[in-house]
Amino acid sequence: MTTYLTQGVVSNVDAAKRRLRDRYAWHQYLWKFFPEVEPGSEHEFLWRIDRKDGCCVLWLLSEKKPDVAEAPGRWSTKEVADTFLTHQRYEFSLCANPTVMRVVRLEDGSRRKNGRRTAIYDRNELEKWLSDKGTNGGFVIERLTFDPPTKDYFFKSKDQKGVHSNVEFRGVLNVVDREKFTAAWKTGIGSAKGFGFGLLLLNPIE
Repeated sequence: MTTYLTQGVVSNVDAAKRRLRDRYAWHQYLWKFFPEVEPGSEHEFLWRIDRKDGCCVLWLLSEKKPDVAEAPGRWSTKEVADTFLTHQRYEFSLCANPTVMRVVRLEDGSRRKNGRRTAIYDRNELEKWLSDKGTNGGFVIERLTFDPPTKDYFFKSKDQKGVHSNVEFRGVLNVVDREKFTAAWKTGIGSAKGFGFGLLLLNPIE
């Protein structure tokens, strides 16, 4: 199945004109690129936003070609080559929302997960989180750098505010299970994918 990678560069001025001030607003806007798809479809596309030099730089990974004709800024879309995921080692960048399921103590003294997630801030636990994701995703980390987590706020409405923990992991990974690795790349890593987390940007190392 064909996969498309799209890059967009939108000035902060153009983004502000469209009230694209946070990840929730951007996610709602990006659905317009896929008019034939019902918003909210699970894993319909992965995306990421980086803010620098007065612009929003967006990446979009999708199985359908996005319609960016009416979008502000500069956009380009290309098909991902069949050979792209056949390399052994890659430089990578991953903006993620590292969390763990919260555990509560019951009256009988036992513990269980309560379905709520809590952000990870400890550096060693963050490294373990990514290592575990690599185990499930068919890769191991050879080199890793990352800055402390930052808080990323968003507004669903004037009175409804939310926050995610944002960590950008960078380094080199080695593929150990091609099938798992391909699936992880296509479906994303970690939680809050709808808010622009989980897209694994890769650069093959020859």
